[in-house]
Amino acid sequence: MTNTISTIKNNGRPRRDSMDKLSEAEKIQVIWRMKKVYYLSMFSMSFMMQPRMQVYLASLNAVEYARMMANSVMGMFGIQIMLNPVLSKLTDVWGRKYLLQLGSTASFLLRTFDFLSPNINSFFYSTMLGSISMMYSTGVTLSITDLFKNDPTRVAIEVGKLSMGFILSSIFCPIPSAWLTSKNVRYGIGVSWVLALLQLYFTQDLEETLPDEKRIPVSGVTFNKVNPLSFINLFLNGYKLAALSIMEGLTYMVKTSASSRMASLSQQQLFAKKFDWNYTKQTTLDTWGFFCKIFGFVYNRKIIQSFGLKKSLYYGYLLDMIKCVSDWYSATPFQYGVNSILFGAQAVANTSVNALLRKEGKRLGIDRNSLQQYLSTLGFVSMFLCQRLWSNVYTRAASSGDIRNFFIALSVIPFVNMVLAKMILNEEDYEDSKKEKAK
Repeated sequence: MTNTISTIKNNGRPRRDSMDKLSEAEKIQVIWRMKKVYYLSMFSMSFMMQPRMQVYLASLNAVEYARMMANSVMGMFGIQIMLNPVLSKLTDVWGRKYLLQLGSTASFLLRTFDFLSPNINSFFYSTMLGSISMMYSTGVTLSITDLFKNDPTRVAIEVGKLSMGFILSSIFCPIPSAWLTSKNVRYGIGVSWVLALLQLYFTQDLEETLPDEKRIPVSGVTFNKVNPLSFINLFLNGYKLAALSIMEGLTYMVKTSASSRMASLSQQQLFAKKFDWNYTKQTTLDTWGFFCKIFGFVYNRKIIQSFGLKKSLYYGYLLDMIKCVSDWYSATPFQYGVNSILFGAQAVANTSVNALLRKEGKRLGIDRNSLQQYLSTLGFVSMFLCQRLWSNVYTRAASSGDIRNFFIALSVIPFVNMVLAKMILNEEDYEDSKKEKAK
């Protein structure tokens, strides 16, 4: 039989003989099941934000809360920087599914710990140890590279759609979580625990994307391959890969929850001086911004196909910078809401730079799994650094008396990316014109 589905059952689901033989629809089906479980993990994490905030703010002011969150999240990403290369490489030995199961199991155990002991210390350490539960996303990303190994642009688009989990959870979780937490802090944590339990349950039904014949022996996992500093290779293989890597690192700095959390706090304090403004109204306004981001992720494939990666990259960063500057001028919630329409451009720019990075890595002959490991570690390093960065920027802006200065600082990131994108595009156009003249 040459059917791609064997009769051997895998946790109740037919086991694939070869992922290379799957049709486009079957690949999308495999990835979609992984994404649904990932979205569950994001909803579980989002339901924990309100209980954490309530416990923290009961003893700390806004600035102290920002610093506490920055320290705990820095610890989380610091652990990820060390773990990611090792665990990612071990998936070449044991398969991708073990990492999916590890992340889901850790998420369930941490939510259990939070429910049993809801206090500042337990939340601080469970946030740091959340680095293990977040390895689920690494497992999904590696699975995507297995299924679309010959199409870097498609990999970037599918990986980018993982961000929709954070966006959707940011839309639907804050209000019910805040309401439940106002009744009892354990109610919000309880919902998070149930979601983590569902995540663990559905993870067992996911499929392995790395066949046995493509795995390596444990002896093949050497220090050079799991070195946390190996991502530096991204900056040692030509100026173009280095520039794209800088852009990717800066992109992680603005798409992390730290920047959005500090931006929301800044906007809330700004409007509270002029209007009858509170946390609930700010959450509603933030939800509108997240809806705008969703459109960017849903339609980024069509946009990139229509305009090309280069134009999508440059104009995406340009519109993102315009949004940050416009936020500084926003005097009313309505103006801020109009500016939020430009959030979609950020999604398109993020996908474009990731796709160009993968294509350049492929051109240079870098193994796709090694490249994915470099990119993941680069992201963790960037997010580790930006936690303290955005906390300090927010603190300085609050101390200066003009909280709007936070948005000016935020606009520096897309401006630098826009300049780098323009330099790369100009250089490529120059090289293309030389080739045409030579012909």
